[in-house]
Amino acid sequence: MARAKLKLFQVDLKIAATAYVKAYTKKEAGRLIDEFIEDGSALEVEGPEIFGESYHHPRMPIVSLSPAMTIHGRLPGSKLVHMEDLG
Repeated sequence: MARAKLKLFQVDLKIAATAYVKAYTKKEAGRLIDEFIEDGSALEVEGPEIFGESYHHPRMPIVSLSPAMTIHGRLPGSKLVHMEDLG
């Protein structure tokens, strides 16, 4: 009997993370993180913003997220969405 193909699904999660902000003042850091978060409720991050190196590293972005995060469950109303069939 042929085995069913794997499928890829996505679901939105509620995650707590630590952000690091390079700034000259606390006020500037607050402004930068507010801009980074955009509307205060959602954040789309791809690429170097999730930074696993030391925060002394010269390539650390102005605003970055630690790769260590805590998942607090699914976002209210989030559903599993079928993305695609895998080979």
